[in-house]
Amino acid sequence: RTSEVDEMASTTQARPGAGWGWLLASGLAAIVLGVFALMFPLPATYAATMVAAALFLVMGSFALVGAFQGRGHERRGFLILYGILAIVAGALIFLFPVSGAVALTMIATAWIAARGIMEIAAGVRRPKQRWPWIVLGVINLILAIMVWFHLPWAALALPGVLLGVSLLLTGVGEVVGALAHKRGATVTTPA
Repeated sequence: RTSEVDEMASTTQARPGAGWGWLLASGLAAIVLGVFALMFPLPATYAATMVAAALFLVMGSFALVGAFQGRGHERRGFLILYGILAIVAGALIFLFPVSGAVALTMIATAWIAARGIMEIAAGVRRPKQRWPWIVLGVINLILAIMVWFHLPWAALALPGVLLGVSLLLTGVGEVVGALAHKRGATVTTPA
């Protein structure tokens, strides 16, 4: 009986390296799209802004459906308010993409500044790794200040550049993973 289970398990498992070509193609596509986004940041910014608008619309719609289908739910009021606000935000970004890009850039800039402050604080608390953290934090603060003082013009390119860098890094990671998978290696990714 055990041998039948083992035989079934071995026949259903993919062999090491199976499908590596598709993984490689996915990584190469991400790299190409990342390069395109960096070469043409304005259309990439528009695309990123439209994706953000679509995400808000979808999230808001699901929140409203959940609120009205889940009667008696303790978060029903929150879901209704959240759903309405998300749909309004998505519609406004869709209707006014330049303003949407400016808003998204302002949010990203605030996040970069907050991250810089947290990195400096982490550096102060870590005597052995103090200077790399402090330097990284200062760089992030300088970047945030530069973007902030170049608004609204920075908003025309920054989301596209961030999208391009993200796609490039994702693509490189996927290519490395695909090549390791081709060799039959087990590649683990952080959860």
